[in-house]
Amino acid sequence: MKKNRLQYSLLNSSISTIIYVFRLILQFVVRTYFIKFLGAEYLGLNGLFTNILSILSLAELGIGTSIVYSMYKPLADENRQKIRSLMQLYKKAYNYIGLLVGLIGICIIPFLKYMIKSDLSINEIYIIYILFLLNSVVSYFFTYKRSLIIADQRSYIVSLNDFIFLLITNIIQIAVLYLYPNFIVYLSIQIFFTFLTNLNISRKTDKDYPYLKEDIHEKLEPETISEIKKNVIGNVSSKIGGVVVMGTDNILISTFVSLTAVGIYSNYLLLVNSVQNLCKQVTNSITASIGNFAATTSKDKGFELFKRHLFVNHTLIFFSSVVLLNVLNPFIKLWLGPDFLLSDLNSTLIVFNFIIQVYRNTGFVFIESYG
Repeated sequence: MKKNRLQYSLLNSSISTIIYVFRLILQFVVRTYFIKFLGAEYLGLNGLFTNILSILSLAELGIGTSIVYSMYKPLADENRQKIRSLMQLYKKAYNYIGLLVGLIGICIIPFLKYMIKSDLSINEIYIIYILFLLNSVVSYFFTYKRSLIIADQRSYIVSLNDFIFLLITNIIQIAVLYLYPNFIVYLSIQIFFTFLTNLNISRKTDKDYPYLKEDIHEKLEPETISEIKKNVIGNVSSKIGGVVVMGTDNILISTFVSLTAVGIYSNYLLLVNSVQNLCKQVTNSITASIGNFAATTSKDKGFELFKRHLFVNHTLIFFSSVVLLNVLNPFIKLWLGPDFLLSDLNSTLIVFNFIIQVYRNTGFVFIESYG
């Protein structure tokens, strides 16, 4: 029997939160061994290239969010024909996006030397960057299938799949760091398992939604195409703003300070983002359920739900920010030592930025749910 919105929300939220705690522990273990065997400079390079790829993700322009929103009502109505048409559009769009990200990423290579203050070989830096780019591009060719499971309020399946493969990946990466501490080998393992992770969830989607394989090519109605275009345009400014504000820190630090400084800053970000993402696990795991709610109920009821969501989010911010202000620097000192500490002023500003980011969660959840 098909579960209702509350049951899906509880299932997604509880499983996602439990898995996130395990992922968090795993992150700290891997980060500790990474710093021990490769050092802060490679950690900074990791943070820098992650930032660059987040800027390249602008090519997506919110297309995925808009198409997923368009799936909520067909899924609620079990309109398989429209779901199949939307998935065909989604696949085509993401294939083009993956190619575009790859091409733009290659064009950036000659400019990398101006962004990096480091003693590392420029040829090694280029190889590492290409591996990062390849890992990103590979994910674009599979992500559209996992989105159907998430839109169908079954994100716990995606969470379990990703965690199992992440655990295997990290165990192998730690073993390799012990035997052969090389960042290029470390990244190659990551690319291989990124491919397997997405391949497995794609097979799961094909199994659970066999009608996707039917060789029937229906055209979407002009109204649906128009709605998707409108929502994409509406998402563009939010997407650009998010990347410009949150996706350029490491590029600026690397250009004007050093890669080592990026590495030190990234340890603080790991802690703060871990708490931020934990808050998101609680509030964002019900996005698909809100989307289903939006597709089947009035806007007045939606606004009541928005206010309740905002209250929960505000409560999470209050308690988490107080804890972070008191434990951030002591924890870094205990974990990595005094050489990896920032000043009290810097750590306070990082927490203040965290408060602003998490406060926006409710707005983002409802923007995504309502397209």
